[in-house]
Amino acid sequence: SADGAAGPARALIEEIASVEALVEEPKYEWVSSGDDGSNLQLRIYLPRVKAGADVDVHASEDAVHLVAEGLYELKLALPVPVLGDGTRCRFLKKSKTMLLTMPTANGVQARS
Repeated sequence: SADGAAGPARALIEEIASVEALVEEPKYEWVSSGDDGSNLQLRIYLPRVKAGADVDVHASEDAVHLVAEGLYELKLALPVPVLGDGTRCRFLKKSKTMLLTMPTANGVQARS
């Protein structure tokens, strides 16, 4: 009976491993916006995401963490400090792009 117990457990482990293998870091790009570079924009390309509701985004003054369960995960340090409270997040369904707009702490130009 010990053999019977090992079978399902092994299958479960393989299933979990295959799900983790599908999680990838999405492509992204930084864009400075506002005439004076007062906003930092981050475009994250999520072609496998169907709706913005499927994406969890956490932004602080110096980092962004995005998770689309089972699909994508991205952890980024920001190139300049931002005002975490002012971050706006929009999912553009047509291009499957998550657009984060963050006001920079001092209107500091992003260095590329």
